[in-house]
Amino acid sequence: MNEINRVFGRVPGADRALLHLNETFALRQRSENEISLFALNGKMLRLIKEDVDAGPDCIVCQQMPANNENLPEDGWVLEDGVLRIPFLTKIELQKVELFDSVGNIEIRDFPGHMKGMIARRLRQADFARVKPVEDRCGLLTSALNEHLTESAEIPLVEVLGFGEGSPSMGDAALCGMLLTGRCFALGRRFKLNWYNRLRVEVRRLLHRTDHRGKNWLSFALDGRMTALQRGFFMAMARDFECADEIVVKKIAGEEIFNGRAFLIGCFAALEMIQKSLYNK
Repeated sequence: MNEINRVFGRVPGADRALLHLNETFALRQRSENEISLFALNGKMLRLIKEDVDAGPDCIVCQQMPANNENLPEDGWVLEDGVLRIPFLTKIELQKVELFDSVGNIEIRDFPGHMKGMIARRLRQADFARVKPVEDRCGLLTSALNEHLTESAEIPLVEVLGFGEGSPSMGDAALCGMLLTGRCFALGRRFKLNWYNRLRVEVRRLLHRTDHRGKNWLSFALDGRMTALQRGFFMAMARDFECADEIVVKKIAGEEIFNGRAFLIGCFAALEMIQKSLYNK
């Protein structure tokens, strides 16, 4: 069932997790495709247009108010599955189709085609501006392959919150590493000593990045992902060359979660996994 809202039009979907969230939000960022709200505790809630990539803690809407239309800055209350926007409208989530943002995708075989496609994409000209985060991820993966837990702290701090974008390049790359590692961990076929170390250290050092980065990293730590990311990892699990090329291109062009940097993190994780194959 789709709710019809006088401000946001048809509301075709929302993350099921929002039914259990009770918070007061303030508007902090808006565009023609997205409205980003934040609570005092840093929790993020997003309203997005339906042709944008749906993801964790978001409500999908047919339309966004025009940028020149005034919206209240404070007092957006999500309680008992209803988002109330003061003096304007409300969105009842019980009346819309709910989706689960957790992606339990099991990868059991090494995706050679996918890794090759990502490597080729990373060599293209539009990746030049994210090259600095690739170098930092390289230092982090070297540290994660060491046995000393504390060896990863400084390289990780150098990645957290680093670079341009929202989320930052560094945070997006870490999301790619975490989600890739999780999918392989669920597959239970590969040695992933680095994955749990990375999860523990990222959670411990989340305070080193901004609120948007914290939210995206928390999503990745919990295995929550966008619809496009889900399709990407499902393609990685199947590893068909034509499908891989399509989804890699889509991820690279995605600005919502800084897709180019995300691919760098995925590639860094695949490099560690592949090296473990030769070190058995």
